[in-house]
Amino acid sequence: NIYDVQTNLDDNLVVVVVEPYRLVVPRGRREYRIYMTLFESDRIPPSWVEILNQHACEVWTTLPWLRYGYRASGVQVPIKIFPIGTSPSPLPSPWHESPVAKNGFVFLLIANMQPRKGVVETAESFIAAFGTNNSDVILRIHAKWGD
Repeated sequence: NIYDVQTNLDDNLVVVVVEPYRLVVPRGRREYRIYMTLFESDRIPPSWVEILNQHACEVWTTLPWLRYGYRASGVQVPIKIFPIGTSPSPLPSPWHESPVAKNGFVFLLIANMQPRKGVVETAESFIAAFGTNNSDVILRIHAKWGD
């Protein structure tokens, strides 16, 4: 995790965290470069594999499954897993005005309205599993059109 990196850093060392396609120049002599990616696939583009192996000190991603895909693609540098979460508190005010689930369980989906994101399927599955008037759970969807 980031604390492991920071404890080993020299005061003159620069840490850079970037997505693989955004920085492809060679690392500086005293630069510790971390590439962070959430690319959801069982393989990554071959050009990224080359970039990561040539320029990264390590790669960060969110799931062991993604690490497996990067390894299967040929990434050889260390790959660390960091879980990410979502706090609904900074979301727009209508989110806070809606009722809280009786037992406090809220499903949250944040996605674009693209077929591959499964927004409609998520809503349909939620209704099939919990019904339309179940006060024990809430499905909140924050979606926008396009990329």
